[in-house]
Amino acid sequence: MSNSVEVQFRDESMSLPLEEESTTPHDSNGGISVGGSSKHKEETMDEEERQFLSVFGSAYATNAQFWKGIFISCLPQGILMALIALAFFNLYTALANATWLTAEYHHALNATSASLEEDSEEDPIYMFRLGNGEWWYVGLLAGAGLAVGLVKTIWNLLVPERHAFPRKVPGFLDDIRGLHADNVFLPLPMLICSAVSIGLGASVGPEAGLGATGTALGTILSKRWRLGKHQAVAFQRNGDSENLNHEQEENPSCLSKLLPDFSQDEKLVVLDGIGAAFGALFPAQYLGPMLAFELGHHWFPGSELSAMETLARTGFSASIAFIVFTSIQNFTILKETKLPAAAYDFLPDIDAINMFEGGVLGIVSGFVGAAGLVILGLGQVLGNLTHDAFDRVGGTLGLDKRRISLGLLLTPVVGGILVGLLCVLSPLCLSDGADQMGFVISLGRALGAGTIAVAAVVKFLCLAFSIGFGFVGGPIFPFLFTGACVGTVASLLIDGIPVLVAVPACMVAVPCACIPAIFTFTTLSSMILVLGGAATSPVFFACICSYTTVCGCGVLHKLFERSRRASSKKGTNENGAQADLMVEKEEGANACKPNDGPA
Repeated sequence: MSNSVEVQFRDESMSLPLEEESTTPHDSNGGISVGGSSKHKEETMDEEERQFLSVFGSAYATNAQFWKGIFISCLPQGILMALIALAFFNLYTALANATWLTAEYHHALNATSASLEEDSEEDPIYMFRLGNGEWWYVGLLAGAGLAVGLVKTIWNLLVPERHAFPRKVPGFLDDIRGLHADNVFLPLPMLICSAVSIGLGASVGPEAGLGATGTALGTILSKRWRLGKHQAVAFQRNGDSENLNHEQEENPSCLSKLLPDFSQDEKLVVLDGIGAAFGALFPAQYLGPMLAFELGHHWFPGSELSAMETLARTGFSASIAFIVFTSIQNFTILKETKLPAAAYDFLPDIDAINMFEGGVLGIVSGFVGAAGLVILGLGQVLGNLTHDAFDRVGGTLGLDKRRISLGLLLTPVVGGILVGLLCVLSPLCLSDGADQMGFVISLGRALGAGTIAVAAVVKFLCLAFSIGFGFVGGPIFPFLFTGACVGTVASLLIDGIPVLVAVPACMVAVPCACIPAIFTFTTLSSMILVLGGAATSPVFFACICSYTTVCGCGVLHKLFERSRRASSKKGTNENGAQADLMVEKEEGANACKPNDGPA
């Protein structure tokens, strides 16, 4: 009896998870029927086949929509982004050649070790020593800040408020994560401001403007071109999506007959644009799609995006942009550079000790990257305080800050003055650092460890004041320059660490401290410095150690938590001060009223 109860209990307890399997047919003798067995085997085989085929991904090329995306999204975006990047690059290069990149500065950048004359004013690199910058750098960068402020202000006067230039410009990380542009018109003033910022010496990189442009192009192309502009806008403003969809089907526009409907593929089309935007940025076009893969986080199980289809499309658009740009310009925006020739003799001798050295340098670079992030945060705080102070002055003058914001106009001027003073101290810190990085790598040893170390710190300060005070651009190029400085200093101070390990490892381990793109930066180091597989191994290990030190151990999270608490505390104090001020005003008003009653 106890056995039957136990069996019944087991059956009841297991009936829920095995309810579907209990329908398997049985014969009269209690055995499983042959038909049921074959059906079960077929289902098992189907499941096994599905699991096996899932390794290879979906057959996306059998879908006509994929080929529409290739020829109507990837191809035109690749060509257009290459031309935009070409115009953007040539604009800020022309501005640099007309201002700070003088013949003397250019000669110093291209100096050779044979032409050096130590401690002499005839030395071509004498101008790069500390304190040898030109004082007119201050006026140049102040003028650059005014130009950036004027572009923003004029833009806000010309466009509706919803398309106004924001106080905080979205970065390339926001573009890759969001895959949507809320303001598709913003990249136009962004590209102008970014070209002026880089060309006139502010320490920002070109990736922000290009990434925003690629995102906007993809967003525009993914819209449903079914209605005329005014009719569609009227429906959207009224929130009448049902009639909007009905009208789109009943009254398609002429343009809808020419373009396919990409409204269901917006993320893919935007990624096509981002891939094209970064295709001309790095020495190899596949670094753009690789960066989007590592930073996007859009391909986890259950995602609506197919990893291999996305790779095929972004790779195609990046390749088109790369081909068009390099066919005209003969090189990419971030160019290759070479280590000292003697360093490459060390290539066959990479061993376990060098791997350990790469790990230690990665940890050090992680702390350097974290310090840079703190400096960036301080620059943002100072920039916000300056912006608010100018807006208060504008308020006393009766200016509507939604149209003419003194903070938006004049904050970059203050930032330009600060950056100019820093560049007088260290002339190597002008602009994004792409040109100077090659000099630091090849001839930085001639300036000495102290000069290069100061240049690394000053570069972080220039980046903080540039971004925090309203210049437009990204942080990747300045971080790469700072990493190259750290690697050069390490190879100078520690005789046992070869240049082939220190410079490539630190150059990319510094940005890897706070940017989770280990594969991209490892490959970037190999591409820029023309390394082989063995020489790249310490670089990869350094990037892992750097990211683990800062992000993996929670250092970055603690910094942001502390910043958030400080911001919330400041907001609470401001609200309390405003409440106290209101109480004081009310008490003062009551005291001024005539006293009708007896004393």
